[in-house]
Amino acid sequence: MAGKSDRHAGIYLNSAIVRDLKWFRAHIVRASGVHLLDANAWQPSDLVQDALGDEFALTDASGSGLGVYFPWSKLGFHCSLPRGAPSGTIFFFEALAICAAIHRARIWRRAGRHVKRMAILSDNSNSVAIFNSLRASPTYNSILKSAVNVMLDCELDVRVHHVPGELNVVADALSRGKLDLVRERVPDITLLHLIPPQDALGVVRS
Repeated sequence: MAGKSDRHAGIYLNSAIVRDLKWFRAHIVRASGVHLLDANAWQPSDLVQDALGDEFALTDASGSGLGVYFPWSKLGFHCSLPRGAPSGTIFFFEALAICAAIHRARIWRRAGRHVKRMAILSDNSNSVAIFNSLRASPTYNSILKSAVNVMLDCELDVRVHHVPGELNVVADALSRGKLDLVRERVPDITLLHLIPPQDALGVVRS
């Protein structure tokens, strides 16, 4: 540690760091081998639309809500911004929308569908960066840990790429609650209420 000269000196750990270390230990204990996540090289363009193991999503957040759109499955999810989340930064909610898309893999798994590869497109470059590096400021650690929990539990490989905002119209409309516009763009879409993952919001289960 920087500034430490005594190898036996204690290091102060706050409650957030302790939670992160316990989270990491729990995954190490349950890990089946030396690897945690597969790192097979593939791009969103490699996904096969009719393959049960492949899925594709677009996500967005606005000043009023979140939107997640699965074009192949014709599914659209929307909700208002959750209470209790950090205010004043759209970055948090853009990352939360990506995390919510990843959580859909767990729901499909329970229903008998094992999605192995998921590509997610977001028009927020900062959110794309933290999911590709799995590094962020402490404010966003709960989102990354929530996403990694699903990726490990469901053996899910995720790629998050950037998409220009003008190509993210449906997810943007979902995030703004403009459902008529969504139906105009995708007449046969199924619209559902989105429940953001609670652990991503920092809710600790007892």
